[in-house]
Amino acid sequence: MQYRAEIDGLRAIAVVSVVLFHAGFSWIRGGYVGVDVFFVISGFLITLLSLERHSQKKFNIVDFFERRARRILPALFCVCIATTIASLFILDPLQITQFFESLTATFLFISNFFFLSKSGYFDTAAEFKPLLHTWSLGTEEQYYILFPFALLFLTKLPKKISLIILVSAFVFSISSAEILVELKYKDEAFYLLPFRIWQMLIGASCAVLIRYNKFAFASCMLRNTASAIGLALILVAVLTFNNNTPSPGAHALIPTIGAALVILFAGDDNLSGRLLGSRYCVFVGLMSYSLYLWHQPVLALARVNTDGELSVSTIILLLLALLPLSYLTWRFIESPFRSKNKIPKNVFVPACSAMTAVFIIIGVAGTATNGFLQHVYPQSLANTYAMILDAVDYDFDKSMQDNNDCIFWTESITSQFIDRFKACEVKNGKALVVLGDSHGKNLYNIVAQAKLRKFVVGLVQGGCRPHDKIKSCQYETFKNFARTNNNKIDLIIFHQSGSHLISNLKEIEGSNFSKNIRIQISKERIKYNFYYLNNVFKETEINTLWVGPFTEFRKDPMKSIKQNEKPVLETYTRQMTNDIDTFISSISIPSGIDYLSFNELFQLPDPIIKNGCFFFRDKDHLSRCAESYFASEIIGKPHFFSKSRFPFEQM
Repeated sequence: MQYRAEIDGLRAIAVVSVVLFHAGFSWIRGGYVGVDVFFVISGFLITLLSLERHSQKKFNIVDFFERRARRILPALFCVCIATTIASLFILDPLQITQFFESLTATFLFISNFFFLSKSGYFDTAAEFKPLLHTWSLGTEEQYYILFPFALLFLTKLPKKISLIILVSAFVFSISSAEILVELKYKDEAFYLLPFRIWQMLIGASCAVLIRYNKFAFASCMLRNTASAIGLALILVAVLTFNNNTPSPGAHALIPTIGAALVILFAGDDNLSGRLLGSRYCVFVGLMSYSLYLWHQPVLALARVNTDGELSVSTIILLLLALLPLSYLTWRFIESPFRSKNKIPKNVFVPACSAMTAVFIIIGVAGTATNGFLQHVYPQSLANTYAMILDAVDYDFDKSMQDNNDCIFWTESITSQFIDRFKACEVKNGKALVVLGDSHGKNLYNIVAQAKLRKFVVGLVQGGCRPHDKIKSCQYETFKNFARTNNNKIDLIIFHQSGSHLISNLKEIEGSNFSKNIRIQISKERIKYNFYYLNNVFKETEINTLWVGPFTEFRKDPMKSIKQNEKPVLETYTRQMTNDIDTFISSISIPSGIDYLSFNELFQLPDPIIKNGCFFFRDKDHLSRCAESYFASEIIGKPHFFSKSRFPFEQM
């Protein structure tokens, strides 16, 4: 295959776009489309090379896989070795456990599925994942597995049939991607091969057109114009796309068609070709794969080490450091291993297989041991971290209490909920309803585990509080439901986050808890909550109890353990809860509504570790074991409810 310098230049444009995007420069918000360009280039090069070898009767599947392995794996081994070592010193136990999970996924060629299951590509948390960028390798590797079989199959069919199959695959892929994006499944469309394969097919089409000289007629002016338009389309996407652009649907046609035009028409006889073929672009393009591999671990680990804050000068220094690092990897790792003369097949294949197996074993072992926790930290600290890991490994929606009978929860009132509710009322009498936000989920789980009633319902939805007045929340629909079912509910317990009743929380935390900043309670939000609860009572006459907020941790649990100190509640967080309780106690509470301080029910331990339980799963939600602990407290101390006019009934 004839070398084309402008293809390396196109690689340079793609990789620089991705690197600058991940570096966080706001003026290159669409830099992620560099991956789209890479997919087109990849589809073009492997198709062109494979067609040439097929015509010479030299194409075989084993040779194809070996070539792909030589291209991808040696540099990946190098980067992953360095990243693993650095991660053990920089990442906390939760992050290092997730890192080893991603390491395993990378060498099983499924990292795109792994990162899809963890977070969106554009989520803030993604900035701290050293191997996030390997999702694109996973997508390409899956394509490489399919490609040789598809090529051998299609070349045996009549050309018209092959063309129909390829066009159908293209249409299905891009239309499916567009549909997923429209249906708000952008992450699935972004990460998964079926919705990306159309970009590789565009590259493959370019290979077929060039292989059979379909544009040999193109004049110098046409080539100049078309290649310039192609380059402009890529730059437009890079500079104007952003996280909210509905891509990789139809919008992604802009950079991919741009890449195709450059591949088809750029050359020595036009300005775009000469620009992309300049020695500076070619230099970056040649080491583009190594640069792509190195940039994410370097930037992610630097962010972790500085709690996410990187100055512009630091970012520039890191980017400059990437150049020699990438060059050395290309020069002494990539290039030698791509040569069968320097590294023969009988050496490369066993060594490559062994290294892949070693990384998978290390990844599995690192995941199973929480990043070799007991070996990295002193015993006491390792035990504390193990408690925290158990606490943070808590997905509300997967762990909400439901006894498959009449203790259950929902985020909104549906026909299924209504049917279940009515059946339980016939079976067990009136219901106890817990109403609230994600903290309401915590309280519902506590009440449900305590089994205070046979009929307990949680109507709780994260991010939903009456004072927010969000239409999609459950409060108005619940009021309507309660109005028509008031004889089937004898107690409503309302509970919400206390931090959302503080109007200057960001200011307080941004000042590092300065004593000069006073806590400002949002009296309007509190009064609106009582206004809502009073309306429910007036329309239903159902007694309602507002259980006040619990004291929040307000710190990242993993980062709260420093110098072997046990985590304690900040003074200002305790004061926030006390101030809310004091204010509510000072106002006139509507008839039929009662307020009960959470601290009268339960006492959070301080430090927040007791009986092997770390009490928070994150900065403001209780852990699974904390819920169980408080549930046992209710059962053992029923007198806590004696101040309430609406006592719980023991079973």
